[in-house]
Parts: sequence; C-alpha cells; structure tokens
Amino acid sequence: MHNNSPINTREAVELGLYLAITAETEEASKEALELARGLSHQISHGECETAKINVKRYIERERAGGAEYPQSPLRMAVPIKRAMKPKRLTRALILDAIGHPNLVMMRVKNETPMPFTPAYLKANWRFVYLKQPGTNLMLHYLTTGRMKDQVVAFLDVDFPRLKDLTLEQWVENGQKLVEEVKMRLGLSNIIETVSPSKTPFMTEGRDVNLNDWTT
Repeated sequence: MHNNSPINTREAVELGLYLAITAETEEASKEALELARGLSHQISHGECETAKINVKRYIERERAGGAEYPQSPLRMAVPIKRAMKPKRLTRALILDAIGHPNLVMMRVKNETPMPFTPAYLKANWRFVYLKQPGTNLMLHYLTTGRMKDQVVAFLDVDFPRLKDLTLEQWVENGQKLVEEVKMRLGLSNIIETVSPSKTPFMTEGRDVNLNDWTT
C-alpha cells in the first residue's frame, strides 16, 4: 500500500493503519498505530474516515488476492455526509480527553459583560480541580452553603461557548490547571519537608544572632 512515499498526511495515516494491521509483531503494530494516531490530529475528521475506509477496502482486496489500491480521485472513498461532521463538543468529551478524575467544568457568570450582550454569552467556562473526585459541587453548596472548601484551584476560560475552541484547545487549558495543581502540591511537600520545626537547627534549640555575623 502506497509503495511510493505518501504524498500527503492522509496517505501517511492510511499507511500507518495498514502497517498496524499487517505487522508481524504486536510491538510493530502498536508503533504503527501510534504513528497513525499522531498524524490523524493533523487532518480533518472527514479525512480520517476516508483513510479508514480506504485501508479497509485495500485489505479486503488484498485478502481476496487482487490487491489494487484505488489511487485515482474518482475511485477514492467518499465518506457519508454525517462522517464529515465532527462530534459535537461537550463537557463529557473534553473531560474524557483530559482524563483526570478531579477535574470538572462549570459555567460561571461573567462579571463584566459587554453592553447588549445576549444572555447566553454572559457566562464563561471554568475548570475546577476538586479535593475529592466525584464531588457534586452544587449539591454540596445547597446542603452546606459552602463550595470553596471542596475546591483546590480553578481556571477560567473566557469563552462562553464550547464551540468557540477546538477540543485540543480545551484539553490544553484543562491540563494547564492540572499541572498547576501538581506544581503547588510539589512545592507544599518541599516546604513541609524543610519546615524549621523539623530541622536539626530548631530541634536542637540553637540560637544564632545574625547581627553578630561578619562578611
């Protein structure tokens, strides 16, 4: 399949998928699949569907004994119309792509909306990092009157609609918050480790007058 070098990214994805199916070892198959998956982010959803259809056709013809890859544009696979349309962007899709159990998304009121802004544009999105995975913030607020005690950190994204950003951009924002929290926790652990109350300097009760030091 594609004996010559692929002429575009879609053909490179097709070649990766083909090698993943026909590789002699499981390791080689995984490597080819990862390559195809990485390249697939550079093409549209419709082109990905086209690539999968083309590889399936080629494999079927090859197994039937007459491998003839449809190279001409007229014989290329044309995905059905709904396949060209990407999945609707939802909170569940974004959070699933980030894959962190402590992360949730919620709508928050924009404190400084522009004049005459429609109501649905007066709230932006916020990523929230919870202390405990699965905490229902609204239920917690309704029952206790508090919300901050269940939140480690949050990150506001100043876009009112999910479709205003791509899935990759939403994931990037969510991961930014996760990395921020990890860094804070790491610093907290370091500070705890070197806390004066736990160092020999303090436990031995030494007293040093810095004014007596000479340089």
